[in-house]
Amino acid sequence: MSKKSIFEFATKENLKREISIQRSISHPNIIGLINYFEDKENVYIVLEYAEKGSLFHYLRTRRKLNEEQAFVFFLQTCLGVDYLHKRKILHRDIKV
Repeated sequence: MSKKSIFEFATKENLKREISIQRSISHPNIIGLINYFEDKENVYIVLEYAEKGSLFHYLRTRRKLNEEQAFVFFLQTCLGVDYLHKRKILHRDIKV
């Protein structure tokens, strides 16, 4: 991510705080932060490998889920958000 675009909406302190929070959490339904580094123009974030890709991509390729499949994804999302909330962490970018 370019520093220019990041700092358009956040300060360096905000970025460091978010990285610190991401490093402190561990849950099977939340992608983990492995490491980060930066150069003069960009910040690079190394995330845990998601073998099956993103849920967004999965849904786009299948177009439809049956009720049982939808329930599994909904439950996993709820468990991840519940984990965060119990640690007083709010996710501010959940897509609908």
